Amino acid sequence: LLVLLPFSSYIASLPLIREDWGMTNAQSGVVFSAYLVGYALSSLVLVPLTDRVAPARVLTISVAVIAASNMLFPVLAQDVWSGSLLRLLAGAGHVGAYIPGIQLVSLRYAEGRRGAAVGIFVSAGYAGTTISYIFMGQLLNHTDSWRWAYFITALVGLASVALAALLWRQEAARRAETPAPA
Repeated sequence: LLVLLPFSSYIASLPLIREDWGMTNAQSGVVFSAYLVGYALSSLVLVPLTDRVAPARVLTISVAVIAASNMLFPVLAQDVWSGSLLRLLAGAGHVGAYIPGIQLVSLRYAEGRRGAAVGIFVSAGYAGTTISYIFMGQLLNHTDSWRWAYFITALVGLASVALAALLWRQEAARRAETPAPA
C-alpha cells in the first residue's frame, strides 16, 4: 500500500504539471505511459531474475527504485523526457515489487491460507493506487505547488523501503533456519 501511494500523483497533478511544463495532451500521455512501459519491459528481466536471486532481495531493491524515482520526480522532472524517465523507473520498480511480493506471500503462508494472503497483498496494492488520488488531491488543496504535494506523497511511500528491508531480513532468517532438502 505505501509503496504505491505515489502511483496516481502524476494523474492527480496533471493539470498543474501540464501548465508548468507547457505539455500537449499527447505529451502528457507519453509521461503517463512511460510507467507502463517500464513495468512491461522490466517484467521480462525481473520476473525471471527471481529464479536466481532471492525474491526478497529483488523486492527490496525494487521498492527502493520506486521510492527514489517518486521522490526525484517533483525535484528533477522539468519536461516530458525527464518526467518520462523517472516514471519509467517507477514502473520498472513496480513489477519488481509486485511479482516477488506475491511469490514471498505464497511461500510464507500454508495452503488453505495462501489464497487469502495473496488476495490481501494484491488488494493492498490496489488500495495504495486508489488512496493515492484522494491523498494527493488533499495535499494539492493544502500545499503551494504540485511539487510539494508530490514530494510529500513520495516521502510517505519511502516508509515501504524500511518495511521491505525488514521483510528481506526476516526471509533470510527463515531460510537460515529451514534445513536444506537432502
